[in-house]
Amino acid sequence: VYTPRDIETIRMVSYLVKDKGMKLEAAQEEMKRNRDGVAKRFEAIEGLRNVRNRLQELIDSLHHLR
Repeated sequence: VYTPRDIETIRMVSYLVKDKGMKLEAAQEEMKRNRDGVAKRFEAIEGLRNVRNRLQELIDSLHHLR
């Protein structure tokens, strides 16, 4: 069973590897060294992605009204 912290760690490592282009080992080291900094950047990026997705939904809805 994964804890919420485990899932958060996996998501942040995925962010570092996929979005930032780090190797897995470097991402794990960054998490050990600067977890709070990574968490803040990750949360900011996730928030911006959510805003972008919501805006896209609104644009799509407007296009369907035409």
